[in-house]
Amino acid sequence: MLQSSPIRSSTAVLPQLAPPAARDGGSLSRFALFAEVGELPLARLAREMTRHRFKAGEHLWYAGGKADHLTLIDDGIVEIERTRRSGDGVILGLFATGETVGLPAAIAHKPYPADAIALSDHVNIVRIRAPAMLQVMREHLPLALAVNHALLQHNAALHASIEIVGAGSVPKRLAALFLFLGRRFGTRTASGGLHINLALTREQIGRLVSARVETVIRIMSRWQKAGWLNGARNGIDITRVDMLQRMSDAG
Repeated sequence: MLQSSPIRSSTAVLPQLAPPAARDGGSLSRFALFAEVGELPLARLAREMTRHRFKAGEHLWYAGGKADHLTLIDDGIVEIERTRRSGDGVILGLFATGETVGLPAAIAHKPYPADAIALSDHVNIVRIRAPAMLQVMREHLPLALAVNHALLQHNAALHASIEIVGAGSVPKRLAALFLFLGRRFGTRTASGGLHINLALTREQIGRLVSARVETVIRIMSRWQKAGWLNGARNGIDITRVDMLQRMSDAG
């Protein structure tokens, strides 16, 4: 389980400016969001760009913080987490390399509704000042359309987490989670299984499916003995995708 959050002296993250060579439109064109955007508007956005690096467990921002930048994940995986009144954290969604995170708040210029935390060993992000982004969107229709599409994807990722938690029993929720992670972060193995290149602790898995860690450990141990999946140092190997799909689909 992630360590308890430190005392929050500030919701702001100090800017870490990228070296001049990295602050060009070409570095932004690698993101799908900017695939249809021309060189001149990209150059304008690059002048408003900073790069930041986080270690696992560090906050990109806290709930309530001012969403004054667009955030793109250059490398790594970020979790969106909300703290319950009981103090427990609930993971609302996962976002990976090439995706935007916290987009609705940044576009609406509203406070972040939840925490964003680095999940992978390292997370590299790019930030662009929201006012500059909005100005370029008003002037360039392809970018406005791309942002609308990204908003739909963002909401779909959060909705998928709700569907997993509402899937039924804990085994069904776990099966739905692993299948979801396989679709988003998995690669096919030679044996026809899936390797999920995401090292999650049992506590994190429990928060994703809203279940006690002891229950998660017991079910995953049973599935490992049955040969359905195997824990790997850098992730999870699903050897029987068909059995997890059957479990997920069971009435």
